[in-house]
Amino acid sequence: MLDTGIDVPEVVNLVFFKIVRSKTKFWQMIGRGTRLCPDLFGPGEDKDRFLVFDFCQNFEFFNQSPNVIDGPVGGSISERLFRARIELIGDLGAGDADHGELTEALKDRLHAEVFGMNLDNFMVWPKRRHVERFQARDAWAPMSAEDRDALSNEVAGLPSAYCDDDLAAKQFDLLILKAQVTLLRGEGRAGWTWYTGAAAWAWRLGVEAILGLELCDGWLRITPCLPKSWGGCSAEITAPQGRIALRIEDPDGLGQGRSEMEIDGKPAQGNMVDFPTDGSVRQVWVRLRAARQSATQ
Repeated sequence: MLDTGIDVPEVVNLVFFKIVRSKTKFWQMIGRGTRLCPDLFGPGEDKDRFLVFDFCQNFEFFNQSPNVIDGPVGGSISERLFRARIELIGDLGAGDADHGELTEALKDRLHAEVFGMNLDNFMVWPKRRHVERFQARDAWAPMSAEDRDALSNEVAGLPSAYCDDDLAAKQFDLLILKAQVTLLRGEGRAGWTWYTGAAAWAWRLGVEAILGLELCDGWLRITPCLPKSWGGCSAEITAPQGRIALRIEDPDGLGQGRSEMEIDGKPAQGNMVDFPTDGSVRQVWVRLRAARQSATQ
């Protein structure tokens, strides 16, 4: 089903071999063919058309303007990510701590996505006024609640040329964003009481199980548990009064085991790091070592 979450600019043939009675889904499927693709047929020969093969008379059905009622359609993961980043920007600006660097990074990422929206695309055209405005980077600073509402309700979900095709990475990003938002709304409490329901599950699944990070009474316990193919990872964990910027290196593809740690450039013992309370960023570096390497150092 080529509806939400599918983005293949090379599509030039759409085949309907199934009856569709949701107008929203129908036009979402048609929209898969409208994606631009430069040099698709050779240098300078861009995609400028696509074909639709409709074996189930869906066009005839919707051309008759039937009185159909669409059920709710879930947003694509790209749309949900867009909204989650907007939500996080709003929450970062609501507290007393200085989260300027993270806020600007989120704005840069969202601006790149909006900048990649083609104003001539039939899905973008009705929202042209909002898209044109936010394609200018200056429109992102400062951002009012009205700006965030316009981005979430008018711009989120529109097709963009911004390349972000790694589905697994996007699913993980969404988990982390939800956890960060929940953390910021914790009103200073520590531990798992910061998380309830789906947000708690998001943190446990996406952070504790995959990266090996665990919140414990205002501290972060780091016991790396990475896929061996990763070679390392970076994470930034935001608390109400400060952040921990974490870099885990795994050059030997161990995934887990013995490690050494530095906090703000100084060697540290154990695997616990406390959150700063003054709005600053604590830099943490962890490197996984083979057992024989640790023993000889």
